[in-house]
Formats: sequence, C-alpha cells, structure tokens
Amino acid sequence: MRLLPGREFPLDEPARQSFRRRWRDRIEGDPSRSSVYKDIGSGAVPAGVEYFLPLFFDETATLFDYLPPGSLVALHGNVEAAIQRFWNETSERHRFLARDPARPILPPASLFLNAEAFFARTQDYGRLALGEATPRDSDTAFATMPSLAVERRAEDPLGRLRRFAEEYPGRILIVADSAGRRETIARCSRSTAFRSATAPTSRPFWRVTSALRSA
Repeated sequence: MRLLPGREFPLDEPARQSFRRRWRDRIEGDPSRSSVYKDIGSGAVPAGVEYFLPLFFDETATLFDYLPPGSLVALHGNVEAAIQRFWNETSERHRFLARDPARPILPPASLFLNAEAFFARTQDYGRLALGEATPRDSDTAFATMPSLAVERRAEDPLGRLRRFAEEYPGRILIVADSAGRRETIARCSRSTAFRSATAPTSRPFWRVTSALRSA
C-alpha cells in the first residue's frame, strides 16, 4: 500500500493549469521568474505553498463555513485588538516582500479575515464574550487555571487534576483533539481511578449542564 501525502489542494494537471491562470490574473510581473510558479507547473510542492491556496480554487472557505447552525462562538480577551495587531503586522510584511519578483505574495485580504469581516461572520451565531477586565462578581467571571499537567513519574500522575476536581464545585469538561487522544486520556483515568465519562462530542456535557441550570 502506498499512501500519498495529504494536501489541502489538488495537484493534477487541470489544477496546475488553473493555478497558473489565476497567478497570471492576480499577480503582476513575469511569472517565469517565480520559483513557486515554476515548481507548481512541474508538479513540485514548494515550502509555504499554503499562502497561495486561493490560486488553487475559485473561492476558499473560512472556519465559519464549517460551524453547524446554532454554534456558540466564545471570544476570549480583546479579540478585535488582537486581529488588528495581526493585520497591521501582516500588511507591513506584505509591503516589504510584495516586490520580490522571484517570490511575489498575495495581499492579506486574499488570505485572512480583517476585524470587520470576522465580526460580521460571528453575527450568524450566538456569542459569549469573556473580556480581560470582567468583574469577578459577574456571571462571566473566570479565573486563571492552575497547572494540571500530567506528572508521569509521580505516584499519582493525575494528582494535580484530582486535587483541582476535589476543590472545584462545578463540573469539568476535558476536551481531546482526536479520538486517539481521547482514548489515551480515558485509559489514563481508568488506570489511576480518576472517575470520568467519555463521549464523542461535548454535547452530552452541555445538555446535562443546561438541565441542571433549569432545575
């Protein structure tokens, strides 16, 4: 069995032709002077090709296109300031590098959402904003989490998490980024007698939480 490398874009001949056509339409200058243009034309994948993703497709998607209806978007801290800071830094880098004929780059607007576009997309969903200066007595107040890292060589590897769970009055949700990682956490919990329940999504946790609040 031979497994090909997974990519976010096709690399067959029609895709390479479309890439070169969009390059000529959107990027000024002689494309034959660009190593990226020549590499894609020959079927090679140069480093940093993800920053040319819009040239492989008629249109690209954002994270919001993958969120199911009814999702809740949690905004932590001063999101607008963070986006603006990133946008300014990216725009400055674009101005510095855009004139390189050997490796021209796409403008930031072709790759990222600015603050206005980001918040416009969040209007389609419920929002929970947790500000940096949230009063401690408000309903959305939150505290800094202590370190709960697993201590593999300790007598009780989950000791930190266990002590936190014993002192914390509410319920605790532990999220894994893959099914394999979820099973690893569950196995570690069983081996250390840490009581927990596993589920493929977080929906059962939120359903129980909602039921408790309405009781």
